Amino acid sequence: MQRMPVWKIGFIVFTILLSLWMLLPSMEFYSYDALMRNQDEKDRIKEWREEMLADGVAPEEVDAKVKAKNQDFRDLKSDSIRLGLDLQGGVHLVIEVDHEKFEQQLRDDLAKQGKTEQEIEQEVESSLATVLDSAMAVIENRVDSFGVAEVALVKQPPWRIVLEMPGVSEPEEVKSLVNAEAELYFHIVAPKNELGRLLPEIDSVVEGDFIKLVPQVDPYVAAVAVEYPDNYLLVDEIINRSDVKRVIPRQYMFKWGDVQEPTNYINYEHRYLYLLEADFDVSGSYLEPGGTGVRTDAMGRPEIILSFDRDGKRIFSRVTGDHVGEHLAIVLNDQVYSAPVIRDKISYGVATISGIDTYDEAREIAIVLRAGSLPAPLTVAESRVVGPSLGADSIRKGIYSGLIGGVIVLVFMVVYYALVGVVADFAVLLNLFFLMAGMAMFKATLTLPGIAGIVLTIGMAVDANVLIFERLREEMRASKRAKTIQLILDKGYGRAFMTIFDANLTTLITALVLFQFGTGPIKGFAVTLSLGIIISMFTAVFVSRVIMDVMVAKGMKTLSVGTMRFFGETKIDFLKNARILMTTTGCLAIAGFLFLVYDWEKMQGIDFAGGDEVQLQFQQETSVQEVRSAMSEAGYADAVVQRVLGAGNQMMIRVREGEVESPEVLATVLREKLPEKPFNDDFSYNRVGAKVGGELLWKGLYCVIFSSIGILLYITVRFEFRFAVAAVVCLFHDLLFTLAFLAITGTEFNLPIIAALLTVLGYSLNDTIVVFDRIRENYTSALLNFKEIVNLSINQTLTRTINTSATTLIVILMLYLLGGSVIHDFALTLLMGVIIGTYSSIFVASPVLLMLGRQPAPAVAEKNGKRAMAT
Repeated sequence: MQRMPVWKIGFIVFTILLSLWMLLPSMEFYSYDALMRNQDEKDRIKEWREEMLADGVAPEEVDAKVKAKNQDFRDLKSDSIRLGLDLQGGVHLVIEVDHEKFEQQLRDDLAKQGKTEQEIEQEVESSLATVLDSAMAVIENRVDSFGVAEVALVKQPPWRIVLEMPGVSEPEEVKSLVNAEAELYFHIVAPKNELGRLLPEIDSVVEGDFIKLVPQVDPYVAAVAVEYPDNYLLVDEIINRSDVKRVIPRQYMFKWGDVQEPTNYINYEHRYLYLLEADFDVSGSYLEPGGTGVRTDAMGRPEIILSFDRDGKRIFSRVTGDHVGEHLAIVLNDQVYSAPVIRDKISYGVATISGIDTYDEAREIAIVLRAGSLPAPLTVAESRVVGPSLGADSIRKGIYSGLIGGVIVLVFMVVYYALVGVVADFAVLLNLFFLMAGMAMFKATLTLPGIAGIVLTIGMAVDANVLIFERLREEMRASKRAKTIQLILDKGYGRAFMTIFDANLTTLITALVLFQFGTGPIKGFAVTLSLGIIISMFTAVFVSRVIMDVMVAKGMKTLSVGTMRFFGETKIDFLKNARILMTTTGCLAIAGFLFLVYDWEKMQGIDFAGGDEVQLQFQQETSVQEVRSAMSEAGYADAVVQRVLGAGNQMMIRVREGEVESPEVLATVLREKLPEKPFNDDFSYNRVGAKVGGELLWKGLYCVIFSSIGILLYITVRFEFRFAVAAVVCLFHDLLFTLAFLAITGTEFNLPIIAALLTVLGYSLNDTIVVFDRIRENYTSALLNFKEIVNLSINQTLTRTINTSATTLIVILMLYLLGGSVIHDFALTLLMGVIIGTYSSIFVASPVLLMLGRQPAPAVAEKNGKRAMAT
């Protein structure tokens, strides 16, 4: 009798509980309404305070309760699955440092100072190495002032920075902030007694609500440590009140320092509030180009070296001489970075900032100082804006399409495979549950292509179960004598495992390449697809087997795998007309690809061509011709106008780079030319520079090339070289045919289409490998010639091929019909790709393999050899 797999059950239960624990923060966070989730922290705290006071909470208890509630909210948000900009709206910018202008200006300045060519080269090399870090420091300081949570700021060496700000609806304000000149000033810190006199005066103005918020006064400098973020927000609001500003002497001003971690003296996260002299004599404009550095003193402690130009030396000498023993605040973009003591008069224009705890901190401050005097302009090379309502609509349609597609697949599995179909459904649902938990654990960002990846994973997860169940059916049919259920399970799962492993690994290679070379939402798609593939193997091979073992241990006598079959034991000669079919579709693919090359200028989307694009949702029926005429009348006769399929009255208008100052101009034009056709104010727009577009195209090509190389290497190792060659021919056939389909249908070529094409290649090879695996199995045991082996293998895997393709197509079809405009073209590409991938695994890959190797199977060769010896 089969023993109960206790430890395996325990492991599955533990995994489920761990996943539930990982998902709890997301479940609780998204139980809040969207307004609360996206609300500015300052406004949220103010609202909670007012609510608690209205509910009768004692005023002295409110601050502590608000602080605890806000900290819980921040923890929930930090531990939750993040939504991408395409799902919640926001701004995506690619910022570029004009390093050529920076380098030229630096060379000119150094030459004027009389530096030698060797010294100039060394200075330029040193400055260029840190210019991106300097720009990062400037941008980070600026966006912090926006008060937006979860700002993503990522370096893309050598010269680019990607900035994503969810929930922001004023992109021009962000651009202005990024392009503004950095402001670096040196202010003398006010005397401590001035701060001591001023705090009670402010407290009296606000009727005793101030001093209790600033209990920690620094013993050495005129500054107070304010608890962050709760008290910081309240104090910031108080010091900016007009009645409070009237009691602050004109010669002084308050400035915030950076957020500090808890210390031995201050056991909470905090920001220093400094009282500074308002006037300044020294600014970052007096620093020499590249005139900052980090070194260690005689005691091994880090310190920063500042070098001023000729005028700066004279001014800095006077200021430091007049204020020896006082503190000098270094203020960049309205924030105090350091306030060191002036130990001596500095006459030679070289200042030392000491008293810094770590070398990394010293390097960071040095970067900030270089950033403050950075002459290189920052330009926005690419901008994308998604309106919040469009993001919400994307979520709704993505989930809706996924649910419908998933339900259809689950019902099909039960109808077709009976009891084991129920087991498969449980495994698929558990796969989805584990996938969301994995995203929460890795703090992944969920994008709309990511939702598509999840929905596609549902369809592909069925594949492993179908492979196993078809193997179980084969074992039951092949048995000439009664077999135990346990023996059927052992053979069925054992023989299916390597096929599942090989098929899934090829798709995983594609997903990993997408993650490495993709950008933005494409990475989100790659993450969900990668996790989905790994988890589907666990749920199909391990979890479903444990469930089967439990049922056997409980006394199950018969294995119910269903009796429904679309095909019986077929004996179709698939190779009879395979060459004709392969040649026909191959010629069609090449012809379509040539058409794509010919019409490439019109087909490439904004991701690759560059330019400005806006998507508008009209409030009433509007024709493409009306919009096109309005654009032509305004002087944009070459503008591309398209209706977004599946999105009602939504239109896309695109012009080439340089035709408009900003994408919003296109919306303004339509408001003026079509006043009778209003559209929603909440719209999306993109701006991509031609240079960025060209680089994105190369990245897409890299994805195709490297994923193909990885897949082919794996197939060569696992099978034989001729199998890899056949797979390559099949791969390019599917790629060219899908590209031809896109050209004929006029589908715009963009980054999501690249992701879809790579998925198609992975899926196509998935199908091909299942057939190849059966050919290899039959090749080592069957007494048949090679053509018969190939035909037999295709027939044996036909039911699996049809069932898997059908379930995957159902899910993709729901994405296409119900998923919304954003993934319409993405789903259409997948739809055609799965169809052609299924076709090619039978009518392209197998015939090519047959052409490359006609040698008989080993068993046949051995038998023929014995006959020859006998004669």
